[in-house]
Amino acid sequence: MESIHTENAVFETEAVFRRKLKSYIKHCNKPGEDEKTRRLPNAAGFCRFCGISREGFARLKVTYPLMYDIAQSTFLDEALNTKMSNSAANMSFLAEFNRSVGEGQEESGGDTVRLITCHDDGDAL
Repeated sequence: MESIHTENAVFETEAVFRRKLKSYIKHCNKPGEDEKTRRLPNAAGFCRFCGISREGFARLKVTYPLMYDIAQSTFLDEALNTKMSNSAANMSFLAEFNRSVGEGQEESGGDTVRLITCHDDGDAL
């Protein structure tokens, strides 16, 4: 079994966390899928894929801080560089959700997500 759900740990080791993240990204980016069936990797989807809660995911920030940061960076990179059509509202929601995971354990430090949308002609709004 790759994951354990105890009071202290969501994943047995950092290596298990890394494997789960890689498996999730592959699950979302299946070769040959078109935009309509492809999934956008995100923290909520990762929680569902692993069968863990948001609270469990937030605890990973303390247990495996480097891997947690890599996971969050991966989700943000996937969202920003996707070829999928996503509304600004969806992108904003994902950014806010990813930022809010772990709130209550520590202050966010004033980090701000700035969302810029463009028309098809490339002009920034």
